[in-house]
Formats: sequence, structure tokens, C-alpha cells
Amino acid sequence: MTDFLLNLDKAEADQYFEGEAGWFGENSKWNPPLLEGRYYTREEILKRKNVVVIGQNLKKYMNDDGKTIGIYGKNYEVVGVVGLKDRPLKWDMFIFFSLVYSIRRNG
Repeated sequence: MTDFLLNLDKAEADQYFEGEAGWFGENSKWNPPLLEGRYYTREEILKRKNVVVIGQNLKKYMNDDGKTIGIYGKNYEVVGVVGLKDRPLKWDMFIFFSLVYSIRRNG
């Protein structure tokens, strides 16, 4: 599930970033490459924790605590950062939510 746009609390009011919902992790057949951290866990997904994985270019929008990012006034724990050190990826500006959480929030 892709193509929903989000505004981050620390971004400009008219600046939007692409969101994607999925189930990533050790049992997934496909994962975007992690630069740091981890994917959300099965437990976090089932408990509907407010966790996200972000693209490396979104780190500058994280809260001052260096652990969370604000999206529409709600803080989400950033558990991982997607990217590669040697080249840009299309996911560098994405925000990844767990699929279960996204369905509950948006459906």
C-alpha cells in the first residue's frame, strides 16, 4: 500500500512526503535496505505501537530527542532508517508504517 502523502511537524506546511504501509521484517520476502536500526517487530505491529522506519533524508525532521518524529502532531518512534551510504534510493524520502497500524488508523 503506497501513495499517501504526509506532512511532518518539522517540515514546511506545504511540504509532503510519501508514506508506505507494509509488513517488513525477518519473515518478509522483501525489505528496503536498512542503513541503521531495524524494522518494526511482529509484537510492535500486533500491539499497534507508534513506530516507523524512515528514509535517510528524513532524519533532519526528527524531534530533538533523536528518537521520534512528529507526524500531524503525534510522535512516532523511529526504529530504523532506510538507505545506502554510497548512492541515493527512491525510499530516502519515504515514511514506512506497519500495515496493521495503517489500516486501523485510516480504515
